[in-house]
Amino acid sequence: MTRVRSDVARTAFLNSRGYRVLRFWNNEVLQQTDAVMAAIYDALCEDRGSAPTPNPSPPPASLAGGGEQTEVLAPPL
Repeated sequence: MTRVRSDVARTAFLNSRGYRVLRFWNNEVLQQTDAVMAAIYDALCEDRGSAPTPNPSPPPASLAGGGEQTEVLAPPL
């Protein structure tokens, strides 16, 4: 099987499982990292219709056992 056909077969398999495949050349990942990350972020936003959120999303305060929030302070550097 040629590389292109195996890529097509692998992509079809992953798509059938709900994954979206994004491909980048090695030199793009190594030399244009910000552009690659932006492309990944754009793909996530495109799929969801908005900026990605953690999955599962944190529960609203009213479902998490109360409406109060606690502030956590980091120690000074």
